[in-house]
Amino acid sequence: MIVPIGNDVRVQSSDDIEVTNAFGQTKTYAGTVHDEAQDLLIAAGGTFPQGTKFEGNDLGISGHFYGYRFIVTDVAPDGAGEIGGIREGDKIRKIDGHSFDDLWWFRHKVNAIAHGNSIHFDVIRGKERLKIDVLAKPKLIAD
Repeated sequence: MIVPIGNDVRVQSSDDIEVTNAFGQTKTYAGTVHDEAQDLLIAAGGTFPQGTKFEGNDLGISGHFYGYRFIVTDVAPDGAGEIGGIREGDKIRKIDGHSFDDLWWFRHKVNAIAHGNSIHFDVIRGKERLKIDVLAKPKLIAD
């Protein structure tokens, strides 16, 4: 939903997203999956009041989904992921003991963890299999 407020525009979205693949299979994800909308608004020049907290968690990692794994391509210095031990090149294969089959599910599981709790990752690093805990931190626009 897009709501004009004076010269500003407020964008709101529900917490449910439904995704249908090319074969007509549909999945519904309940929870906070607003990352793309936030990224789009920022890229379009949108701003948020200083100190704004977003639903969901900021791991300080980016990457891509491939073969039932999230491949970490970048780790922000001093971000939650780096502090917890996530490294560039890590392959995240499970979250809280559960496998995932797409990026939407990965984001949903990460964002469903309450701030201040740990997110438990099963990671492949080279030939090692590791268990890494990362403290869930809210997304925040810096003061």
